[in-house]
Amino acid sequence: MFDFIKRLFDNSNTSTAVPEEEIPLEEQKKSCPKCYRKYRINSVVCDADSTLLMIIQYGKTANMADVIAKRANGMPWHLVCKKYIGSGSICDVFEALDTRATDPSQAYFALKALKLELMHDSKSAKRFLEGAKTGLLLEHQNIVRCLALGLPSEQREDSKRAFMVYEYLQGKALEKLINKRALPSASDTLKIAHAVCSALEYAHAQNIIHADLKPSNIFFEPENNGINVKVSDFGCAERLFRNQEWTQIATHTTSIYGCAAYLAPEFAQTRIPTPAADIYSLGCIMYECLTGNPPFLGYNDFHIILQHVDSPVPALSKDFVPPDLVKIVERTLAKKPEDRFQSAKEMREAIEAVHLPV
Repeated sequence: MFDFIKRLFDNSNTSTAVPEEEIPLEEQKKSCPKCYRKYRINSVVCDADSTLLMIIQYGKTANMADVIAKRANGMPWHLVCKKYIGSGSICDVFEALDTRATDPSQAYFALKALKLELMHDSKSAKRFLEGAKTGLLLEHQNIVRCLALGLPSEQREDSKRAFMVYEYLQGKALEKLINKRALPSASDTLKIAHAVCSALEYAHAQNIIHADLKPSNIFFEPENNGINVKVSDFGCAERLFRNQEWTQIATHTTSIYGCAAYLAPEFAQTRIPTPAADIYSLGCIMYECLTGNPPFLGYNDFHIILQHVDSPVPALSKDFVPPDLVKIVERTLAKKPEDRFQSAKEMREAIEAVHLPV
């Protein structure tokens, strides 16, 4: 059990972030470029990670109504989108309902649709769906299940968007836990990293790279009177970044590199996703769990990327972090891929060998 389990599902919230649906559509607002929390226009910095907020203009999400998805077995699946619940860097997320489900507790799903700005970019949409097919093959306890793919219709304007259907999570994302007032303990950090390593080990064996690991993609889900860690959006960045021809639309709506705060140096230079890049991203997440911030912060993405490439990682204090854990984090954050753990399995085994002081 995680030490911060009570805080994880505590309804109390001191954040000044505002649920997106509470901000009028026509009103300008600000967003944290790191964690995507939304704020009123008069806010300055994110109260979760102290990142300078960016002004954004709310765009239409083209709310989807009823859609037809295609399951892994090829069978069509009718779903009704009940409401818009959020967005990420490339997708809008909706709560979808299976009206034919006999068990109400198993009737809801998460539907992720390609953003409107990318909807008519045929190359992005094609890669989005073709790459998503690999997600249907991933069945692991630490990976959020992708259950079906969208079948865009040319007859209806609201059904042209490529989409994927995922299991609906009741838990919370790691991004909502990490703040300087209350951080995961060393023990919790190891448990989180161990679960993510297990997910990476399985996915890498299927030749699937995540390529965009960050706290917003790591979820804590209640299961069997306990908590399970799950990783979402496997291959999402890889689908759009591998051999991407960057159009004006794509560069305006999607970061060329993914989330800069967790980006491996070699990925920044080559844009080729690798298992070693996933391990580096996990190291950045562990560093943030222990300190409250990722290893590098900056004025913009390129400033942060240059630090990943050239700057030494700020040292972790061994007075507060057990030395064995410091060694693991330092190795994952090595500039050269060959100096890191050579596989997620090797990293998982190193984590299992750590004995924390009581």
